[in-house]
Amino acid sequence: MNPQKLEKWNHWLGDANSDGSIAHELANLAVIREIHSGLKQMVDNNNNIQKHSAFYSVMQITYSHSPP
Repeated sequence: MNPQKLEKWNHWLGDANSDGSIAHELANLAVIREIHSGLKQMVDNNNNIQKHSAFYSVMQITYSHSPP
């Protein structure tokens, strides 16, 4: 294995604390998914908050624009 290539890949992977690294982006996606899932469950379980809201629209757009 080419050591320069391995070093480059390790740099890309980075860690969850390095902005722009793959690990950081995956951590962000996991947080977005967890928040969306919790909000959906909360709304599904409470009829009083099942109404149109700009907040829900923003949350749905944020979730739908994040990769699966």
